[in-house]
Amino acid sequence: MDWGLRLTGSHNFPHLGFRVSYDGSGFSGFQRQSHHRSIQEVIERSWSPILGPQLKIQFSSRTDAGVNAWDQWVMILDGIRLYDLLPAKTRQALLVSLNAVLPDSIRVWQALRLHKDFNLKTSPIWKEYSYRVVNGPSHDPLIGEKGMWIRKPLDLARMRSAMSKFVGLHDFAAFATRSRRYEDRTERRILSAKLIVKKHPAMDELQIIDLVFRGEGFLHHMVRTMSGTLVEIGLGKSYDIERILLGRARPAAGVNASPHPLTLCLTSVPKRYFKAL
Repeated sequence: MDWGLRLTGSHNFPHLGFRVSYDGSGFSGFQRQSHHRSIQEVIERSWSPILGPQLKIQFSSRTDAGVNAWDQWVMILDGIRLYDLLPAKTRQALLVSLNAVLPDSIRVWQALRLHKDFNLKTSPIWKEYSYRVVNGPSHDPLIGEKGMWIRKPLDLARMRSAMSKFVGLHDFAAFATRSRRYEDRTERRILSAKLIVKKHPAMDELQIIDLVFRGEGFLHHMVRTMSGTLVEIGLGKSYDIERILLGRARPAAGVNASPHPLTLCLTSVPKRYFKAL
């Protein structure tokens, strides 16, 4: 085998990438923390026997404790070099091997070669989050904490009207938890905000409501606070979203809703940055 030739062929796509989904329950969030169980720590520890003892991954989103994901991107810098050194059988069944050592709550579903210019923070053009609300006289135990249960009827028209005010470039300081990561850089562009309603497949009086936000970036707790505010509006509370955005004061907005109904649904990356492994 001409290893030099294989490595040279990988020159423009030297990084190893994965798209990962997970149930965030029982984790302190994605990013590694010194005294709490994180998804990053579990992935690195689980994959180290396969990809190397010094394995470090980079990631696209710092999801909070309890938040879920369908499409979290992770990257191993110069990881194609590690991939090329794996036994042929491991390369051929890489996803099977990596999933076999992960807990059932974490799954990798796609492996990619990533371009040398790919950057997890700046290359994605948008991300989409969905916050699930269950509205009706009783809760669905199969959804459980993955849906915010609201017993009283919600005024969906008022919620949609308020939700539309988030679209565009705004300063979202009032809808975020202060963080040294952001300092005063609290402007974000929301590309779309949709309220999607579905009837429960069996429980006739139950509605499943998804609050779906697509944006170029999000602040800490931003989607949870927007969702909590919208639910309060649906229950009859009066909020002037435009005035709150302009005022930039966190106490003027609504509650920071529970993390468990929140899911990172999609991360959009231009095709020039990746190709199938």
